[in-house]
Amino acid sequence: MMRNMKKYLSFILFLILVGALLGCGIFFATAAEPGLYIVKAEKTPMLSDVSGFGDFICDVYKGTVLEVSEVTADYGHIYRNSISADGWVAMSDLKKISDEYAEDNIVRIEVSLPDKLTYIVGEEEFDKTGMVVYAVYANNDRVEVTDYTLYVPIFQSIGAKTITVWYKPFNSEKSYSESFTVSVEKIPIKNIIAEGSPKKQFVEAQDFVFDGLTVRVQYLDGRPERIFSWTEIAENSDFTFTVDGKIPNEEPLALGKHTVTVSYMYPEYKTSYEIEVLASQPERLEILTAPYIDSFYSDTRQLDLTGLVLRVIYNNGETKSVGYRECEIVFDVEAAVLGKNTVVIRYMGVETELELNMLEPDMIGIEVGEPGRTVYMQGALFDGANTVVNGIYSSGAKREISGWEIYSFDTSECGEHVVELRYGAFSASYTIYVTASGHLPGDVNADGSITSADARAILRHSVGLDSLTGSALIAADRNSDGTIDAADARLTLRAAVGLEPVLPSNN
Repeated sequence: MMRNMKKYLSFILFLILVGALLGCGIFFATAAEPGLYIVKAEKTPMLSDVSGFGDFICDVYKGTVLEVSEVTADYGHIYRNSISADGWVAMSDLKKISDEYAEDNIVRIEVSLPDKLTYIVGEEEFDKTGMVVYAVYANNDRVEVTDYTLYVPIFQSIGAKTITVWYKPFNSEKSYSESFTVSVEKIPIKNIIAEGSPKKQFVEAQDFVFDGLTVRVQYLDGRPERIFSWTEIAENSDFTFTVDGKIPNEEPLALGKHTVTVSYMYPEYKTSYEIEVLASQPERLEILTAPYIDSFYSDTRQLDLTGLVLRVIYNNGETKSVGYRECEIVFDVEAAVLGKNTVVIRYMGVETELELNMLEPDMIGIEVGEPGRTVYMQGALFDGANTVVNGIYSSGAKREISGWEIYSFDTSECGEHVVELRYGAFSASYTIYVTASGHLPGDVNADGSITSADARAILRHSVGLDSLTGSALIAADRNSDGTIDAADARLTLRAAVGLEPVLPSNN
């Protein structure tokens, strides 16, 4: 009985002691042991000591396998190779694993597919809602990870697109990846319509443009229709243009009608309208270079447009230079008046105007038009009956004048003499020949000059083909030897070409 009482009292004391210990907050559980652990929290801080208030070293993330070398006050001592430092982490954030559970013992990752697997091209981006990524260890433990990287292509074309998940544990040299596909589909278009005010008439060689075009797009899935302005179309690679089924290039379009087709996204989504290319026409004519002379004279009334160049401007923006000879000059020169006159220049239906001054000409000199008699007998008087004197004017015209006077005339000696005529301040002169006989040796036709015709006539007389008489016979004896022969013909021909003087030395 006493022995049972002692046992009972011992048990009561044990309960009191346990109660006291529990009252003091002391609980003896199975102590944590050194070994391999995995971080089960999203992350746990690594501290410099076990006080809970030590210096922060770094965060250790979920799924990291750690080797705990010592456990003190619910903190485990670890060493991180990746940063070459040691510290303490809370054991409550860790889960004990077996020796097989090394940090490089992740064998793969698994991906739970996202909720959305179908997208509209060009409108939507990848949505990972519902997607979960797990690291799978050799012992088949699956730990969710969030610090993965996604590789997502741009959804600008239709078809299957591959999404790749890449994961590399913080403290491992290995990495893991898993891929899945999503579908990118066409925009559900019902119809497209060309609207706006695009240019529909062009001139040959004119730049072909789509300015002013708008496109209305209607959809099948109930979304509101959309109108694209030309600015939006020009910047959107989803629109393509063809002319008569071909992509426009730098070659000009042929004359006539053409079909412009606008496609949106895909060839089957298209709309068309017609354009027309017309032959180019001159639209304006302008003076490019003025004529060298901007006047003409009242006596000649002749326009000199040398140097005038015009520029034709076509309705397609092209230009061409033309000379005045290619143009029609519209001007009644007989109706011109002194001073300014307007000349109209036309080219293929367009015209421009040019101003020219009509001037009175000035006399700038005189000339002997016809000298009349040029061979005189020694001592003879001047014979001006057939002499013609012309006035020379600034217009370039020459007109016969009267009232001129003899200034110098001398036949006292045989030989060449200069006759000078005067008209006001102007003078002109010509040469006469004075001979004892009144004939010029060799001048058988008495025209006052020695020519090859005279030499021919003398030669024909010398061989009996012709017969010269009178003054012609006297003139034929060029060398004055009393005989008319080939020598006279030769001397006359030499005189005709300037190899002999007109008057022989034995005159």
